[in-house]
Amino acid sequence: NFTWITKAPVLRDGLLYAAHAIRNTQHTTYSSIKYFVFDINSNTLIEEVEQGDDGYFFIQPAITVDKDHNIALTYSKSSSTSYIGAYYSTRLSTDPPGLLSSSKVMT
Repeated sequence: NFTWITKAPVLRDGLLYAAHAIRNTQHTTYSSIKYFVFDINSNTLIEEVEQGDDGYFFIQPAITVDKDHNIALTYSKSSSTSYIGAYYSTRLSTDPPGLLSSSKVMT
C-alpha cells in the first residue's frame, strides 16, 4: 500500500523520507538524485543515498514509502545520446542501508 508518489517529503512512523536532485558528487558535469531518511524524534539522519551515473542527468525525483518502510523513487533520466525517460528504483526495508536498486524504465 504505497501512498501517492509525491515530490513532497513523506512522514511515516516518526521517520521523514525526502528526495531531491543534486550535482553528481563523482561526475560533477551531471546530476544525481538523493534521498534521505531522518528520524524526527531523535533528530538523527538515518540514511542518505545518492544515485547517478557518468554521462546521465537524473532529475525530478519523487518518493513514496509503504507501511513496511519499503521505498520507491521515480525520476527522469537523460543523456546527450538519449531522450528523457521515466525511471524508478526501489529499496526494500530488508535491504542493507544504502542499497538502492539500479534504474529501471517505467513501462
